[in-house]
Amino acid sequence: MVAAVLSAALAPLLLRETDRLARERELGLLRELDSGLEHTITRRGQIPGPTNWGPTLAATMGLLASEVTTNPRGNERGVLIDPRFGVGPEGTNQPPYTQTALGSLPPVRPRLLLISSLGPALPAELLSGSSLTASAYDELWDLPDKAIPAGWNWPGSGEDLLVHRIDLRSLFQPVILNDLSEFQGQFSVNGSSNQPLPSVPFFTHLLAGSVLGLHGSDGAVQAREVVKYPASYSFEAGNWRGQMLLAVSEKILVGPDLQAAATAFISAPGRGNLTGAHVYFAMTNWLGRYNDWVAAGSTDFGPTWANLRSAYLEMANHTVNLVKAGVK
Repeated sequence: MVAAVLSAALAPLLLRETDRLARERELGLLRELDSGLEHTITRRGQIPGPTNWGPTLAATMGLLASEVTTNPRGNERGVLIDPRFGVGPEGTNQPPYTQTALGSLPPVRPRLLLISSLGPALPAELLSGSSLTASAYDELWDLPDKAIPAGWNWPGSGEDLLVHRIDLRSLFQPVILNDLSEFQGQFSVNGSSNQPLPSVPFFTHLLAGSVLGLHGSDGAVQAREVVKYPASYSFEAGNWRGQMLLAVSEKILVGPDLQAAATAFISAPGRGNLTGAHVYFAMTNWLGRYNDWVAAGSTDFGPTWANLRSAYLEMANHTVNLVKAGVK
């Protein structure tokens, strides 16, 4: 009798603990699918959609397609696309999306929702990924944990529903290609046929992980870069010049970046009797004089300060005169 009473008392607790563990496990699996999706996008240059996300992620993650699309309770998982999702050259493509050499306009609401139920199966029309209005999508995106959207005719509880949000905006990196030469530079993306710039300058967004090929006017490849950060390249005198950072906050500035900037500056055409080299060497002279002043204790306003001030004025004058020389 005592055992029966204890079993009856403990059964609900055990059931709740089993449900809690199942929920934690499913949330972890949804996060793994998110990572697998990002890896798929950066590796293949493709964003899978509701019709092909299972096989595509399964191939990347080494799983069966059923392990991607079905949760441990036997219910189908779904991918919901924001109805305003827009990428591609015209800004109107929705997943499934395969990047071309033209890349994309700035992405518009590139959002996905992974949804799963540990209770009753979700409605089939919801799992299709195309039945939500913009307002209904926003409600689900902003849904508090363990809640159900208002108006849902679904017998499950908030504990049963799991929603994982994915924003792909950070995977679209801005790239600018410019042609400042009488020759015609060419480019390619992920091994596509190389082609001239569609416009000058050509501004696009490429998926992180894309391989950008920079080709001369004869079609020969001059460089290949893996797109990781915002970047800009310029075709001058028959050659592609090095990368300039568009947003330093997106990347730690290191020595090679400064060297690339200095090389591009020195290589740029001069104006009047001045060139970038004059400014560059004036700047390095100023840096050296600054080190001398610091070594003197940063409080000496004698010879080391006079040398530092003279070097600064020389650098400033060269900089101003280099700009003025080109102003008519």
